[in-house]
Amino acid sequence: MSDETKSMGISEARANLTEVVNQVRLLGEPVVLMRRDKPQAAVVPMAWLEWAQSQLGAGKGPDSRQEG
Repeated sequence: MSDETKSMGISEARANLTEVVNQVRLLGEPVVLMRRDKPQAAVVPMAWLEWAQSQLGAGKGPDSRQEG
């Protein structure tokens, strides 16, 4: 995670979800969600998600759990 990437606790993000989504959507800046000072997930602009899916295939991230 770069020094410029915004992060916040999951509880804070839940309490301010509208503002978090607006920041990501309007400013194009991702927000990393933390629990106990460890990154757990990220809220990213749709363009980032669509690009990642086009590169990796939908639902095939590095931590995806595939059945089979």
